[in-house]
Amino acid sequence: MLDVIEKIEVSIKASIGDHMSVKYENGTFWYLDSSLFNLKDDRSSETHTKLIQIIKQKKENSSAMFVKAYKEKYSEEEFLPSWMVFEELTIGEVSNLYKILNDDDAKEIATMYHTYF
Repeated sequence: MLDVIEKIEVSIKASIGDHMSVKYENGTFWYLDSSLFNLKDDRSSETHTKLIQIIKQKKENSSAMFVKAYKEKYSEEEFLPSWMVFEELTIGEVSNLYKILNDDDAKEIATMYHTYF
C-alpha cells in the first residue's frame, strides 16, 4: 500500500511542478511569484510566506546530495529550483501549496487526474 501512496505522491509533485514551471516565465522559481497564488486573505498569505520559509530551511538543512551539489555550484542562489523543492517538501506541505494556487492552475492540474476542482 505504501508503494502505491509513494507513486501517487511523486506524481502529484511532478504534475504541479511541471505545470507551473512550463506555464510561467519564472520557470523553476515560479513558487516565489505571489501573483500565482490566491492570497486574498491573511491565512492564505501566511501560508505562502510560511512555505517560502520552509523552502529556505530545507535548502539550508538538506542532506540530499543533489541539494549539496546545487549549493556548491550555485552558491549565490538563495532558493532551490522547484523540482528540487518538490523532492524536499512533504505531501502535507505540497497540499498546502496546492490549496493556495490560483483556481485556474489548480483546475488544470486536477484535470490531469480526471478530477474536478
